[in-house]
Amino acid sequence: MMRFPLIAVSLIAACFAFFVFNAASVERTLASTVKQVLPENIEDKTRLIVVERLENYSNTHWSKPLFWHAGAIAQATRVQSLKSQWFPELSDDANRLGNIYAERTVRVNPTHGTSWYRLADYFQMGYENDVCEGRACLENSWKIEPMTRDFNMACGRFKLAGLYGSKISPESEKVKNYIASYYYQDYFKNSAYHQNIYRQKTAACFDFLAPKELFLVLQSIK
Repeated sequence: MMRFPLIAVSLIAACFAFFVFNAASVERTLASTVKQVLPENIEDKTRLIVVERLENYSNTHWSKPLFWHAGAIAQATRVQSLKSQWFPELSDDANRLGNIYAERTVRVNPTHGTSWYRLADYFQMGYENDVCEGRACLENSWKIEPMTRDFNMACGRFKLAGLYGSKISPESEKVKNYIASYYYQDYFKNSAYHQNIYRQKTAACFDFLAPKELFLVLQSIK
């Protein structure tokens, strides 16, 4: 008699694994397809077609990953973020949907640092959520993911900190982690050119600091 419950449990486990595998395939498809239209030479018309197809694909997929799979929801958030960036006339709807997806992501997986950052960014733009206010969202992002090699996120967090009036010390762990996340990449350590470019980008990221504090941050890039 014990054989039937074991068979039932095995079938349930197999079905769950099948759902997870298919939802993960949606995440991979979104990520890989978006990557193909990131280059600047891609026409806007092509980008819009791709974005709309990705939206339809993720929304109509039989496994419904945008309701329960954090990775797929996070990629859907990214799609909306890029849509807002590429097509300003569609930005309001894209931002509203992206904010919904970002909130849903952290509810499904509270350890997703990028989504906390996106919530902080959306909050600053006027799109509120039911899990945190902007400054708290930003702190959660730093707490969960203190280092990131995603420069847009690394820089964006300090930009938001400046907008939120947060005090950022040049000697803080946040700044040290920002520097370390790039400095320890081999191509950066061995290239004066990349160091110079990084200093220029960093100066833009920390433009809210007083000149003396900004100098201390830039001096640490060597």
